[in-house]
Amino acid sequence: HLSDPCPTTKPDFLCHSLGSKSITSDLAKKSSQSLSERSMINSTLFVIILATVQGLFEVSGLATFYYQKNELKLEPAFIQMVGGIIGLPWCIKPLFGYATDQMVNKFKRTKYIIMMTSTIRIVCYSALAHYKVGVWGYYTFAFVNCLCALFENIISEYILVLISKRANERDNGGKNNKLPYFFGFRAAGALIGTFSGGRIIKYYGLSTTFYISSLLPIISLFACMAYRERPVEVPEQERRSFKQEMRVMKQLVCQDKVLMMVVFIVLLNLTPMFDTLISFYLTDFLKFGSEDLSNFGSFATVCYIAGLILYSNFFKDVDPRKFYMTTNFILWGLNLSFLLVVTKTLDRWGIDNKLFCFLSQGVSTFIAEMNFMPILAIWVSIVPRNLEATSITLFSGLLNLSGNLANYFGCLILWVLAIHKDNFDQI
Repeated sequence: HLSDPCPTTKPDFLCHSLGSKSITSDLAKKSSQSLSERSMINSTLFVIILATVQGLFEVSGLATFYYQKNELKLEPAFIQMVGGIIGLPWCIKPLFGYATDQMVNKFKRTKYIIMMTSTIRIVCYSALAHYKVGVWGYYTFAFVNCLCALFENIISEYILVLISKRANERDNGGKNNKLPYFFGFRAAGALIGTFSGGRIIKYYGLSTTFYISSLLPIISLFACMAYRERPVEVPEQERRSFKQEMRVMKQLVCQDKVLMMVVFIVLLNLTPMFDTLISFYLTDFLKFGSEDLSNFGSFATVCYIAGLILYSNFFKDVDPRKFYMTTNFILWGLNLSFLLVVTKTLDRWGIDNKLFCFLSQGVSTFIAEMNFMPILAIWVSIVPRNLEATSITLFSGLLNLSGNLANYFGCLILWVLAIHKDNFDQI
């Protein structure tokens, strides 16, 4: 849809009337560049809207936790385990990327896929807002919603990669990268959603939160209707079959440096995770309310954005290995600091638990983002040319896979220690 909109051949009478074919060519080139730039701006604005809406869905993040905890009466280990299963599609993101390519080739426009996922989201959130669904009904909606978010994520990245490629061609080998637009505006939307989510729960309840979430996809639908997208035409010789796609992925992974990095990424994220347990502990044992959790999440999002900006502007040229090791030790100490909460050391020292958790989570998120960026930098530096897009989807899939495995390890430990919502003795 970003291809040259102007025909390559002009009527003879136009050339004769201008007196020179070179003049006609210059005018056509300027007109083509103007239309192409306008198309890239429209596409960028479209993705910015999609990214912001994806972030705004965080308004229901706390609501989903409270729904599972209070309405469905589920245990922390069960919530964490099923959450990992629901997130499995994100672990095979490259395969869904290939499926998205096939859908785009068939429908010719990416916005049709967004319209479909937005409609499905409206149905799912409306059902949660108006009906009290059971355990498996809820997780069915959650899985479908997860798939919609995955396709929207892939489409947004797909459009921005095309825009970046077009801009690089225009600049004769430039290094434009529009992907930060997506992550930046999604984080901005998440900040708004997280901040308001806890307050809506506190004053209006879970149903209202889900109802508001069901209205958010309408913004995406209006954006799709306003988006003037040209048909996407992929030349037959540039299309790859599923076997060819898997062969390319295998060749990428089997390279020595890439294989070592794959092993490193998986091992790095295998630390058992207890996010759901900590949320239970904060709400049931320390009596934190939805507004408190909302404040924690909002501050963490601000710190995430700050870490991204700070690294990009001041630390991107630092040796990534040394920077990673330094931030890793700092992050290790910050993660261990939660022991001060569960051992009630803070109470003996007279330090407020809410203030400590607020600052600890924010600083941990900041350092975690600074810790992650060197890994991404090393990964990008070792992948072969012309395989950047494939490598990024593989990188995302590996991170999600190792995160899921960490979830399962955490569940196993909870079961072994018999930790549940009514017993925190072994925490």
